[in-house]
Amino acid sequence: MWSSPFGASSGPPPWAVFLAGLVIACPGGIPGVPDGSGPRATDLFALVCAGWLAIAVMRSAVLHPAIHGMVLVLGLSVPWAFVEICALGGEPDPPVQRLLIRWILVSFAAYLVAAVTDTPQLRPRFLWGLLAGVVLSALTVLYDSLTFSPEDMPIELLVGLAIYNGKDIHDFVYRAYGIFGHPNGAAGCVLLGVPVLIGMIHEGRVPRWSAVLALALIGGIFYLTKSRSPFFVSIGLLAYWAWSEIPSSRLPLVLAGGLVGIGLLTAGNTWVFGDEVLMDRFLDFDAITINADDRWWTIATSLDLMLRHPLGMGSAYVEPLLIATGTNATHSAYLELGVMSGVPLLILVVVRLVRTAVWLFRAWRPVEAWLAAYLLGIFFFESYFLQVTIQVLTLWLVISPLRSPHRRVLVRPRAKPRPLNELTPVRAAKDVTK
Repeated sequence: MWSSPFGASSGPPPWAVFLAGLVIACPGGIPGVPDGSGPRATDLFALVCAGWLAIAVMRSAVLHPAIHGMVLVLGLSVPWAFVEICALGGEPDPPVQRLLIRWILVSFAAYLVAAVTDTPQLRPRFLWGLLAGVVLSALTVLYDSLTFSPEDMPIELLVGLAIYNGKDIHDFVYRAYGIFGHPNGAAGCVLLGVPVLIGMIHEGRVPRWSAVLALALIGGIFYLTKSRSPFFVSIGLLAYWAWSEIPSSRLPLVLAGGLVGIGLLTAGNTWVFGDEVLMDRFLDFDAITINADDRWWTIATSLDLMLRHPLGMGSAYVEPLLIATGTNATHSAYLELGVMSGVPLLILVVVRLVRTAVWLFRAWRPVEAWLAAYLLGIFFFESYFLQVTIQVLTLWLVISPLRSPHRRVLVRPRAKPRPLNELTPVRAAKDVTK
């Protein structure tokens, strides 16, 4: 049991927990701060959580066991802080440099999330808040796609996008990103709603037909962002859920219906708008090959930097990576975390996520298991730790106690009445004993 600093064993009020989930899934910018990599509303929420935990410690309140995982993460982050201080003498990248501050700050938010999700009365409020935040984030991506106009962009940026996409300056592909700064980051953060929704279905909080909403979210976000990796990971999780939950007699029909829906989305976009972009994302093998070659070279260079600096480089990795590859992105969240913070912290994060994702192969598969599997999948293909939403949810899963899923019965199923043919022998035995 844990308690708030004000003595309430149930923790913060339910509306605050719902708002916390919304702010985490929809990290809106702060008015008056034009830099998208600057402070966001989620950072302010994390700052409030830090103050809340400080008051709890001063009042000697009972802390949740997740405090041990939080202390372990912060302890393994000390080498990261040391190399970041040393990097001040060079040319650090400001957004990457701020990532350490955000990592430490959001650990307090992750502690609060671990505490409220372990409280049966508060857990559903937080999960519904996450879904509400996902909806708002998806709307920002949609708004970005509908309001984009090439005339509003600087000509040098427009030319760069056209060259990058291999198109004419008036015929390049725009990939919306909303409040997330990059289409791949937008897709990865918004499609977090898929594992959350699947987990809520398994926990009995929403009906099974809600999987249709997850499929619609996958298709819509892929149409807006054209990002492949979160698409495939989300589809894989949805297919695994269908295989494990739907009766075998109906499974082929359900899978066929999902494939037909995705096909109609792609074909409809081509027929109605004359746009073959969605098909090209899968069938343009030349572009896929070039992209894969560039990514493998970047990944290999990032891996070499991580092995040369096993305790991390902080933001100092950006300069050598940019010189060697022409980009400052590692194209793998695993390498991104390892080259910044060091191999020990990377190992802790991976082990905790794998331990949580293993629950998918057991009878009880909560939201945490689906979310961990989703993060493990998307981390292979893109750098995600600049996204504060990814940071909070990753740290939540990392610092949460590694308990057996059978000891975390959050929604008790209704007891089914026993058949009459089983009750008759029982009644007869009672009559004999009288």
